[in-house]
Amino acid sequence: MTIGQEGTGAPIGAPTLMTFGCPNCGWSGEFDDRFVQWCESCGFNADTAPEQPEKRRVARRTARARARAEQLCEQLTTAEDLRPTSATGVAVTVLSTLVHLVTVAVVVGSVLAVKTWASEYWWGWPLGVLGILVAIAVRPQLWEILRKPRDIDQNCLTRDKAPALFGLLDRCAAQLTAPVPDYVLMDTRFNAATRSIGLRREKLLILGVPLWVVLSGPERVALLSHELGHHVNRDVTHGVWATIARRSLIEWIRIFNPRESVRDRFARRHLGRSGPLESMASALVPAFLFVVCGPAFLLVLGCYVGLTRLDLRCGQRAEYLADELGARLASSAAAISLTQRLALAESVAYFVRRLKSERAKEDPWARLRAYIDSIPEHERRRRMLLDERRGTRIDATHPANYLRRKMLERRPQFPGTIEVDDAEWAAIDAELRKYFAMAAHSLIGTPLNAAKRVAA
Repeated sequence: MTIGQEGTGAPIGAPTLMTFGCPNCGWSGEFDDRFVQWCESCGFNADTAPEQPEKRRVARRTARARARAEQLCEQLTTAEDLRPTSATGVAVTVLSTLVHLVTVAVVVGSVLAVKTWASEYWWGWPLGVLGILVAIAVRPQLWEILRKPRDIDQNCLTRDKAPALFGLLDRCAAQLTAPVPDYVLMDTRFNAATRSIGLRREKLLILGVPLWVVLSGPERVALLSHELGHHVNRDVTHGVWATIARRSLIEWIRIFNPRESVRDRFARRHLGRSGPLESMASALVPAFLFVVCGPAFLLVLGCYVGLTRLDLRCGQRAEYLADELGARLASSAAAISLTQRLALAESVAYFVRRLKSERAKEDPWARLRAYIDSIPEHERRRRMLLDERRGTRIDATHPANYLRRKMLERRPQFPGTIEVDDAEWAAIDAELRKYFAMAAHSLIGTPLNAAKRVAA
């Protein structure tokens, strides 16, 4: 049973209140008619999405992962230091090195096979060529990781283009003892990120316009400090050595996976025939591939799972540390409020779709900000509840949003050390107006000329 649904098209101002009575426990209250009517006592109708049945194996795996994440959160609540332990870093480095050594061994073995056996045995050349092709497939893809986009200077903000924004970044980085980003990229995601690019490993800060425009001043400081805090952590699992090892393992898994496309193509070709020989062959090929490739596949898969497990543990600790560093600079209240804003991702996505359908020429970001600010408290509480029920998180490397809020609430509280006045925010917004207009044109379809006039 679904009562009410976000997206009725009602205007932002002066919402109509409706009385709702829970059929389960009898609780009653008044609700904004633009949003879902639910019971704040027993949670009836809080989740309006149809329940998707999960396979028992998937459900058990999800439950175990959730239990591990909650256990880590409880352990770190009273920890003196949230940084990943050195033992974990050593384990990641050793495992990554073994992966690279296997790749080198394949190359050396292939060359020796050609040199030693090619003149005596007919299969020397095919074996050597096959080994070299495999080595090329699983090679460390350094170019994709270390290359620097050619148009980054045109598409990104630099210190010359945005002195006010970089002045704020300088203040945050100085207190965190972190490197200042070399570039700031504004994109259309409801998210933010940071990464290193190029041979010089220059720092790139990515800010999503839909997220940036709905945040208050202290929440923006918490966001910037959070992203800069990742460079304080210096987590080896996100370094070049471990990253190329994970990519090599993915290619090894594809090569040795007995369920890959070779078997599928053979089955599609022969299963349609009624002859006993074809039916027997189609049944024996998967078994043969599993016997030949299965042991290597299981070994490679185990290495990948182990490296991924270490990556997740380090990544979650790194996120908790970045949250705390953001709380130190912006205040714990601002950091908690930032995580609460992240729970409104579905509301932002709904309103962006609405703006896209309207193709309005007025400032879409001002309308989005007004809509998010108009969301009533009962809807925000529902979003927090859904966050916890679903274990919503930004991606696999992040802890669930509700765990991040729990960690910030239970850790020592900070008043904040950086304050930004209205004049400084006005200067920063003026530097970003051009990029707001470009994001509106790309995401919503606002005519670029009209968007630039609005931004001016």
